[in-house]
Amino acid sequence: MSNSVVAFLWLSLCALVYMIPYLIAVAREHPSRSSIFTLNMLLGWTGAGWVGALCWAVWPCRQPPA
Repeated sequence: MSNSVVAFLWLSLCALVYMIPYLIAVAREHPSRSSIFTLNMLLGWTGAGWVGALCWAVWPCRQPPA
């Protein structure tokens, strides 16, 4: 494979891993998925922001009373 293909695959994998908190929130239909996306985009690069978004995405959601 050429270097450009390897670089594209590497960047695609990194982008997928970076978006894991948002993808989990979407899959779980989290009510705050847009806020999780924003946190991940703005502070995910720090590492702490990514872990925070991941924790928020997997934290159990309270169901509103019926």
